[in-house]
Amino acid sequence: MFGFFYAALGETGLGKQIEEGLIIMKQMATLNKRIQHTNIYFFIRPFAFSKQILVEESLKGWKEIEFEVIRDANDHCFTVASMENFDPLGIHTGESIVVAPTCSLDDKELTLLKELSTKCIRHLGIVGECNIQYAFNSETDDYRVIEVNARLSRSSALASKATGYPLAFVAAKVALGYTLDQIGEMGTPNSAYLAPQLDYYI
Repeated sequence: MFGFFYAALGETGLGKQIEEGLIIMKQMATLNKRIQHTNIYFFIRPFAFSKQILVEESLKGWKEIEFEVIRDANDHCFTVASMENFDPLGIHTGESIVVAPTCSLDDKELTLLKELSTKCIRHLGIVGECNIQYAFNSETDDYRVIEVNARLSRSSALASKATGYPLAFVAAKVALGYTLDQIGEMGTPNSAYLAPQLDYYI
């Protein structure tokens, strides 16, 4: 069935239309077997009884960029830290080196993703700390939102240590009803109201 489906894709030219390739998998199947054919990937689980398959664009080789975002009940929202996987998309964050802040994006790309992050969090109505991850193609400025975690994550600990901004503490205060201007002393580096400025990499 998969061989016939691949042949059909070739005949229709669909495989050529998607520059980065395709991912073809059984719906809701455990991805425990992969067959690679040029830039088309087949994920098959033996004995999976679903009659449906998913055809998705492959983002292999794109950058994996991550932002920690904070927002309070007054809609004051900003990115606290940006992070970048040393390895391209496809290598799990836990098995890669993470650099903070991002070092391979130019100012235009970084501004684009920062603005997208705050827009996403506002649209989702999240109040508190959250994490948003992107797949990003620097050649085309194309991006995909991989996931949004409306909670503290493992990356939050790294972001807190890298920036000196106590994300868990601030998130707890926001959950109790405090706004960011009420946490720490305004006009000092101890204020939670503004994002920290970094002049180093970690």
